[in-house]
Amino acid sequence: MTNIFDKISLGYIGYRLLWGVPVLLAVVITSFIVLRFTPGGPFDREKPLPPNILKNLRTQYRLDRPMLPVYTMPKDAREKEEILAFEEKHGAFAIGPVHVSLGGALQTQLFSYLGQLLKGDLGVSMKFTQVSVNDIIKRTFPVSLLLGLLAFFLAFLIGIALGTAAAYYQDSWLDRAVMLFSAFGFSMPNFVLAAGLIFLFSLKAQLLPPALWEGPLYWVLPVVTLALAPASYIARLTRSGVIESLHEDFIRTARAKGVNERMILLKHALANALGPLVTIGGPMLAMLVTGSFIIELVFAIPGMGRYFVTAVIDRDYPLVMGVTVVYASFIVIANIAVDVLYGIIDPRVEV
Repeated sequence: MTNIFDKISLGYIGYRLLWGVPVLLAVVITSFIVLRFTPGGPFDREKPLPPNILKNLRTQYRLDRPMLPVYTMPKDAREKEEILAFEEKHGAFAIGPVHVSLGGALQTQLFSYLGQLLKGDLGVSMKFTQVSVNDIIKRTFPVSLLLGLLAFFLAFLIGIALGTAAAYYQDSWLDRAVMLFSAFGFSMPNFVLAAGLIFLFSLKAQLLPPALWEGPLYWVLPVVTLALAPASYIARLTRSGVIESLHEDFIRTARAKGVNERMILLKHALANALGPLVTIGGPMLAMLVTGSFIIELVFAIPGMGRYFVTAVIDRDYPLVMGVTVVYASFIVIANIAVDVLYGIIDPRVEV
């Protein structure tokens, strides 16, 4: 155990974390701008709100402020006095026809949000009034995390077992069955699979509950649905890796020494094929945790992905941004963890 921890460099982890900061900043700024330029708004209704109420709402959520500290000079402003008045009003300086305001930057929506984000405040939901985005995420993220983790471990368990068996019995009926399963898992949309599992195991057999998240029995169908596609990919990757390992010289040497066949398969061939699986592990975990929107909607799971979908539809800016920040942070951390783990299992890589 000491040797494992001796391989981990805190400087490397700190270096990767520092590089994660500009990545998160780029995600936040890009998401903020795209969201604001998307047609529609949080207060659009079939019946328009009265102008005074709409004005108050926009003021309350700071939507009356300019989005960016950039202003375009009106085309009819040609006189020097008009230009000076424009620059004085916005605290701006000219870059060609575009004027940038540094003095008023903190008053823009973007810089105001970034300052709020540095304090750990994700704002207040525009849909679920009087409820902070922090509270919504604290309540829903553990559900999405549990769903993703269960699907992740199930996918690796099934994928590695099937892939190893298919590689060992290459070109047999078992190998073809695993490849058929893999093709099925790749091509089957998860919402179609979810509907089929609900029909078979809930409506017909009445063995499992069709929805909600109230205990282990409720977890089975959504976890299986979410795990099928990654399990198919892992099975194919494991199969190819183990087949390649079984043809290496060290495997022939182990067999010549009379090493048990099970030990050869599990300790040598499979262990040598785990590198690519570790590489995809971080992104796959992040994908399962952050990409369960459809599953949470179909099974009525009170997770963060379900709130994210409704927030996008309702243009709930603070909630969309809050979920995006959490998801992006999770992906960055997961990728760093994979790099560190890869350095631990592969002596050729230094971390």
